[in-house]
Order: sequence, then structure tokens, then C-alpha cells
Amino acid sequence: MMLPRWYTPPMWAPCRRGDTLASVANLYGVTVSEIKGSSRLPPIVAARWEAMRRLREQGFTFSSIGRIVNRNHATVMHALRSVSCP
Repeated sequence: MMLPRWYTPPMWAPCRRGDTLASVANLYGVTVSEIKGSSRLPPIVAARWEAMRRLREQGFTFSSIGRIVNRNHATVMHALRSVSCP
């Protein structure tokens, strides 16, 4: 099936993911590249998990969040479960 030329898939549609990552980075005092990086330092992990939570609230799928923050979808699922626990 051929899609119309004007159609843009949700993943690539204009969104606020850059704004979300920037605001979380600013809030936690880290950089966007640190959020997307491989560091396991607690402040960076906390910022990354918060960014994942906010992106999920905006309607992104686990896979698309994983692509945004350079993680596997299962890692995103684990992070979101950990964030929601009291």
C-alpha cells in the first residue's frame, strides 16, 4: 500500500522530544549528550529515567524512546517500572 506524500509517521513527526531532553538536562544539571550516553552515574541515570518518563507521557512508544536515548526498548520498560515504584 502506498502512503500519501503528505503522511509523516508518528516517530518522525515534529515533536517536543528535543525540548523534553533539554528541559530534563537543565533540571538535573547534565547535558543532553550525557542523557543519551552510556554513563551509569546516579545523577545522569535519574535524568535519563525522568526523560524516558516524560517522553512516555507524551505518547512515544518504548521502541521510539529507546532510539531517542540510545537504549533498548526493554531498558526503557525497566526504567519506567523503576520510576513508577514508590
